Amino acid sequence: MKALLAKSDALGANAYAPSLFTFFADEERAQELRTYAKNNLPTASAPQVAKALDEIRFRSEFKKRLAVQLSTWIDKKIR
Repeated sequence: MKALLAKSDALGANAYAPSLFTFFADEERAQELRTYAKNNLPTASAPQVAKALDEIRFRSEFKKRLAVQLSTWIDKKIR
């Protein structure tokens, strides 16, 4: 990661790691990003980290709601 971040400018470095987590949809990855950001990223990256965490939370909640709806729909089709 350090080698990759060294090749980007300051703004890119602040957004790069959080952007890698954007499309995850589980709380474990959100926690992983929080921990990584706390230990490795400058405070200037906080807005990008917060945005990525928000997107992960949204996808996680959406996935849970969708799973329940799909299960209900499938149960109705089987009967």
